[in-house]
Amino acid sequence: MQPTRLFDFLTEKVNDKPNAPFLAAKVQTPTGKNWKSYTFKEVQEYANRVSQLLINLGIGKDDKIALIAANRPEWNFVDLGCLQIGAQAVPMYPTIAERDYEFIFNDANIKFAFVGDETIYQKVVPLKGRVASFIDLYSFDKVAGAKH
Repeated sequence: MQPTRLFDFLTEKVNDKPNAPFLAAKVQTPTGKNWKSYTFKEVQEYANRVSQLLINLGIGKDDKIALIAANRPEWNFVDLGCLQIGAQAVPMYPTIAERDYEFIFNDANIKFAFVGDETIYQKVVPLKGRVASFIDLYSFDKVAGAKH
């Protein structure tokens, strides 16, 4: 297979070396921060789950999804999941103000958002009533009242 799209490179690696490490991140565990690695196969599975979720939500080609989080593995899963179905991830800084998010959401016609933590969630959730295109959001961290 000759890769022609960014996510084709992942598929190629899954076929070639499915259990080889692809990315790693430090995560909080009961014993402190430890490294967690993800294989090519695991990343593909997470990306596929995101793609399926987006399809189930009615997202398709050229729809915009906000992606607001600090550097973390889930950022890659959402980005690849969007690419696989032709949706566009719109990355945003996690530190900007709520009014800035509102402007970008309106300008880009954001339909859904994936946010990293409760701080970002609290800045984005009020936009559900103020941005006509914005349907809902999901949080990577477990946040009370948020879809996870």
